[in-house]
Order: sequence, then C-alpha cells, then structure tokens
Amino acid sequence: MLIVDAAQLEAITNSIEQMIWSTRPDGFHDFYNQRWYEYTGMPSESTDGEAWNAMFHPDGQERAWAVWRHSLATGEPYYIEYRLRHRSGQYRWVLGRAHAAKDDAGRIIRWYGTCTDIQDILETREVLGRSRDELEHLVERRTLERDSAWKYSRDLQVVVGVDGIIRAANRAWLSILGWEPTEVVGRHHLSFNTVEDRSASDEALRTAARVPLDPFEHRALHKDGSLRWLSWVAAAEGELVYASGRDVKAEKQAASALRETQEQLRQAKKMEAVGQLTGGLAHDFNNLLMGISDSLELLQKKLDQGRIAEAERHVTAAQNASRRAASVTHRLLAFSRRQTLDPKPVDIVHLVLAMEELIRRTIRPGIDFERVAPHQAWLALVDSNQLENALLNLCINARDAMPNGGRLTIETAHLQLDKRAARGTRHAATLSPWGLTCPSASPTPDPACRGRSSTAPSTRSSRRSR
Repeated sequence: MLIVDAAQLEAITNSIEQMIWSTRPDGFHDFYNQRWYEYTGMPSESTDGEAWNAMFHPDGQERAWAVWRHSLATGEPYYIEYRLRHRSGQYRWVLGRAHAAKDDAGRIIRWYGTCTDIQDILETREVLGRSRDELEHLVERRTLERDSAWKYSRDLQVVVGVDGIIRAANRAWLSILGWEPTEVVGRHHLSFNTVEDRSASDEALRTAARVPLDPFEHRALHKDGSLRWLSWVAAAEGELVYASGRDVKAEKQAASALRETQEQLRQAKKMEAVGQLTGGLAHDFNNLLMGISDSLELLQKKLDQGRIAEAERHVTAAQNASRRAASVTHRLLAFSRRQTLDPKPVDIVHLVLAMEELIRRTIRPGIDFERVAPHQAWLALVDSNQLENALLNLCINARDAMPNGGRLTIETAHLQLDKRAARGTRHAATLSPWGLTCPSASPTPDPACRGRSSTAPSTRSSRRSR
C-alpha cells in the first residue's frame, strides 16, 4: 500500500489545474489546494468549515447546502453546478463533485472533492443552443417559403424521376394545362407531350439528369386536347429531376405579331420603291410611246404625200423606240425575278451610266449622286438585267440608310486576284487567272444621320492579258 504524507499530497494537488478540497466525515472543510485560493482570491484557511458556502451566489446557497447535506446523510456522490465568486468579484459557473472514502466496514472516513470552472463551456453551450434554435427557425422559414413558392407559383413545377415518372406537381398544372396535380402524379411525363415532341422531350430529361437543362421549348397537351407552348428549365438532385415550366404562348404570339409587322414594313418599303420606279417607268413609257406615235404619224403623212423614200427613217425611229420599250419591260421582268439568267459580256461602266437617270429618280432629292469609273473598262460576263436589279436594290438600301440626306457613290473598279488572294472565296477554284470588275454602292450619310453601309458585288470578266 502506497503511503503519502501531507507534504506529498499537497504537492500533488497543487500541480492540478482544478480546485481540490477535502472534508472530515461530518462535512467540515479542512483542506483546499492552492488553486482554490488563487481562483477565489481568499486568504488561506478563511473558507474552512462552513465558511465555504459564503462563496456561492446568494441565489444558489440554499440549494448547494441541501445537495451537500443529502450526500453527507446518504454517502452518495456529490454533484452540482453552481455559481462561485471569482477573485474578480464576478460569479462564474462551477461544477462541484465529491466522493466519500470508506473503511473496510463501510464507514465514511473522508470526503474528497473538486471544483471545475465551466463558465466558458456553458456560454458556448448557450451560443450553440441559440444557434440551433435560430437554425431550426431559419430552416422552418425557408421550408415555408419553398412550399409557398411551389404552391403559389404561376409556372408549372414538377419533380420527375429519371425513369420519367412524375413524383410531384403543383397547382399551376390546373390553371395552365387543366390537370389536377393528383391526375399528373404517377404518370409518365411523355403522356403530356405531342407525338412529334416526345423524342426531344425524352432527350431533354436525360440531359437534365446529367447537367442543368438550358431553356427547352415544346408543345404540351391541355386536358381539353389543345396545345400549349412551354419553356422548361431543370436540374437533377440524386435520382430526381426538378423542373419548372413557363407558358410562353403570349410570347410566341407577340413574336409572331412582330414578324408580321416587320414583314408588313418590308412590303410597305418595297411598295414605296415600286411606286417610285413606276413613276419613272411611266415617264419612260410615255416618252417611248410619244416617239412611236410621232414616228407613225409622220410616216402616215409621208405615205399620203407619196414620199415613200423618206418613210424609212420614221420606221427606224419607231423601231428604236419599240426596242427601248422592250428593254424597259425586260428590266421590269428582271426586277420581279421571273426571268432566267442570260450572262453576256457587258461594259459595266456604260451600264451604270445608262442607269443614272433611273437611280436619280429612285433616291430622294437630299442625296447627292456620284459615279466613279476607270478610264478603260473591262467587259464582265454578267446578266445585265440582273445586275441592274442588284444595283438598284443597293441604291434603295443606301437611300434608306441616309434618312437625313448624304452622298451616294457608285464606283466601278478593276481587281486582279492571284491564287492567294482568291483563297477563301466561293470561286477560289475559278477566279485565277481571271480579273474582276467590281461595282459598289457606298452611302455617305449626312453627319446628322448615324450609320453606314457598303456593298461590293463582284462579277467575273473575260480573260485579260497583262
């Protein structure tokens, strides 16, 4: 048996961080280690006997005495949490514990106890408890918000398994598609798709099971058999896909109305251009008919006078006027895009010069017109009527780009392309060693009008030696 003397016992107890105390069998405190006095700031031996109870918080003294007397009477271990006065004057929570040492006969020969400061532990416990309550409240609130969003959402909300079976649906199914949520749950999602859209919808579900689904549109079946355009987004969590569907019928109708309005605007602009062209062509036809009519009238007079030899030049004049009228008709047919291509060698500089009067009538008065051409023109293999039509359309586009006026320049230039320069064009295999004659229409808006457009269509010319 190890025997420890008083000096050894005191050294051992002073080496421990806890406050250690001991009492006689009747509970008289006659020993405290140094930690007790350091913690309480009390002088040595000042808390012997029953004086230790004065160190408790007044509100806990009666309870502390009651628990201690119960242990003394029964020999049961002493265990209590109470507030003990610290040397700072503040009361801190302490855990007090004690056990009775007994002889062979079972009689208590001494009590040994400890006091442990648990103030920091209790404060942490309180913070954790408060945090747990706040977290539970936050979870409850978020759950309520989520349930409310699900319940009152105007968009379709649905949970679908990767097998395609619908697990849950919100009330919007009734307002949008006419189906009660209970009629939707348990059915395969493809049963609400048109036959044409089922393959795409099934692929969309497989995609959503792997990665978040980008907006996907399809036609869904209403309960009355009609169709509704829906736009879906979805994401998966585990074996479930969470999807939200928005009714885009109104957006589709608005987009359709916008396209119709834009088409009407294009038609209106086309009719405006046709009106301007019609005015110019009517003037041309009137002049041509006047020429034919005057020639025939003079021819009739010569014939009446018997001057047949002079009749030939009037016949020639009438024929020339007829050919010019035929050319105007040819242009109208080309403009209507009902005539097949008839490529021939054409002097583009001369062609642009012949169109100048028509172009000036097409553009508005506030736009200046300018032609730029090389001194010697190459011939180009092109359908002259189609080229006239293309240039006229370019001029109309340029006019529309300059609502506040400006300058319209039509420039004809010669280009020589080698294989490297021709690479990347549609005709890379056929351009070299051919040259190009390129007419271009370039609008230069007035500074008050912002914007600029430039187009340079190209045609292949005949071979030219260098």
